Amino acid sequence: MPYGVLGMVLICGLRGNSLTMMGGRWDDQKAQFRTLYTSQELVGCFLELLAQLRPAKTAYAELEEIEDDDATGGGFFPGDPQRGAVGREWLENRLYGSANQTGVYADVTHSKSLGALTAGGVFDPFEIPPKMVDVSLLKDPKNRDLTRTIARWVFDRHGADRLPVFNGVVFPITNGR
Repeated sequence: MPYGVLGMVLICGLRGNSLTMMGGRWDDQKAQFRTLYTSQELVGCFLELLAQLRPAKTAYAELEEIEDDDATGGGFFPGDPQRGAVGREWLENRLYGSANQTGVYADVTHSKSLGALTAGGVFDPFEIPPKMVDVSLLKDPKNRDLTRTIARWVFDRHGADRLPVFNGVVFPITNGR
């Protein structure tokens, strides 16, 4: 389950007091900790922050059913090339930098980690049977309650010395490149 030194990473976040904005999919429901997104590529940080802004596929399916006889829809239909586009102004209140990240991180996508999470009852409140547990559950950005529950479970792991076992979570994402 542990993952060691991550090395040089890029960090991104929001200007100002972003600690009050517990909206990330790995942030704590109890607001005791929040996620600092790091990546070896800046685009990886930004894509994770943008995940909550992804357009819902069901909304586009419903929009597709609307007949726009007089063209008053403003071009916001599924065929629109700007669909899901985020303007450069989104970057204005973002900060980014680099750091050397070390520590012990829970690799929640590893098979042993999924086994430990299953044994720890993390999936029980979601009525997900063990045979249905796989990495795809974690990669769906809409499963925020689940990923936040996993983050809380990892955060609550302490050793015999009462110190945290993990410094955070490693969650590899792909950005389509």
